[in-house]
Amino acid sequence: MAKPLKTIIFISYVTLFSSLSKCKSDPLANTTTTKGFSTDLIHRDSPDSPLSDPSLSPWQRLAQAKQRSLARASIFTDRLMQRKSIESTINGVHGTYLIRFSIGTPPHHTIAVMDTGSELIWTQCEPCTKCMKQLFPVFSPVSSTTYKDVRCDSPRCGTFGRASVCDKRREKCVYNVLYGDNSYSSGTVATETFTFAESRGGALHYFNNIQFGCGHDNYFHFASTIPSGIVGLSGGKSSLLSQFGYDSFSYCLTTYEDRKKGSKLHFGEDADVTGRTMVWTPMTEMNVPDLYFVTLEAI
Repeated sequence: MAKPLKTIIFISYVTLFSSLSKCKSDPLANTTTTKGFSTDLIHRDSPDSPLSDPSLSPWQRLAQAKQRSLARASIFTDRLMQRKSIESTINGVHGTYLIRFSIGTPPHHTIAVMDTGSELIWTQCEPCTKCMKQLFPVFSPVSSTTYKDVRCDSPRCGTFGRASVCDKRREKCVYNVLYGDNSYSSGTVATETFTFAESRGGALHYFNNIQFGCGHDNYFHFASTIPSGIVGLSGGKSSLLSQFGYDSFSYCLTTYEDRKKGSKLHFGEDADVTGRTMVWTPMTEMNVPDLYFVTLEAI
């Protein structure tokens, strides 16, 4: 019998029941006294999701999920074969899991796509040159006392990946990110206070000086109503994981129908998820920076 071929699997846009951890130090990481915390994830088809369409049947939801997966796979396969540097691919608002948090002081409610395949964090911001329709007000920096633009001479301007450049006329660091389906976001690189609610009991966790993109010109392909933006969880310096200062994260995913247990995202000490039925596989090192890969032995 022939030996099964090994396949490298790229993990993005959380669609598997799995967990990940990544160890990486970052000199710009946020200092926090919280050793770890867990927060809720929302499946896009859950009744708790603003993107849920209650008129769809289970089979229609399954068909849409299939099409999202096929679209992502085709673009990532092309880029991996050509050994190109990968930015995350969005197909409209086709991220599978969403994360709730607040930005600014006072807190402004936000819900964004969780993406393990990119590092940038961005949200739509006023004033809008072009903003897509979202289900709650767009974040206004002038209403927050903790908002700060990142200046050109700041070390942070160089840590926003290849997407950031210096606007010398305005003395601001700006960014422009283009995704695989021609979705894009451009605006100002800034820092803000991010607030997350604990899954157990709802205690609030505050993280100061989180670097993010304040998007004034944004477009999602094939979308009429969108979440506010993207939260990147790759191993890059600007990802949420690196800025939190934790050395690991994990997630546990349930189906969209399971509202009692729900999906969770764990950071720091909370990322050590153990149990009788838990199994692990090592991640595979590839020459594509900051992304997560596992080896599939056979199907």
